[in-house]
Amino acid sequence: MKILIAYATTDGQTRKIARFVADRIADLGHGVELLSAADGEGLEPARFDGAILAGSLHAGGFQKSLAAFARAQAEALGRAVDAWLGRIGG
Repeated sequence: MKILIAYATTDGQTRKIARFVADRIADLGHGVELLSAADGEGLEPARFDGAILAGSLHAGGFQKSLAAFARAQAEALGRAVDAWLGRIGG
């Protein structure tokens, strides 16, 4: 199984959490691609069996790059997003 973890981070904490999750999934024998949502242009979501989107909530919303990524990939990821990880705080 190949899993995409797309994340956005403000202070670097969400990246650490996403890396931790990626490592645990890899430990289970699955393929994982960790991707900054800001670098998601040209991504082919069909390559993945599932997806996790990770971001932190600031002022009532996720980072703009994560929201833009989710909107741009909504149709392709709609059937593949298995989890949202959210970090609250700053």
